[in-house]
Amino acid sequence: MVVAHRDKLVQQNAAALRGLIGDENVGTYAAGMFKRDKHHAAIVAMRDSIHRRTRELGRFDVVMIDECHIQGAKIKTIIGD
Repeated sequence: MVVAHRDKLVQQNAAALRGLIGDENVGTYAAGMFKRDKHHAAIVAMRDSIHRRTRELGRFDVVMIDECHIQGAKIKTIIGD
């Protein structure tokens, strides 16, 4: 699973994975893109779309977070500052 916080990053990651492992193996889970794919070898997901739905997606051996850094910025997260 790859988790990102922007539609553009979800699209870019999905395209890159499809190039590596094929279209049929990559799903997208992003409410803003009207996609809720769950049954693929790899899922590229929007952070806010899976926040409370991780059990729906099952277990993954690897979870990668794209752009988990926001250098020097004060951020508000889902679980607090």
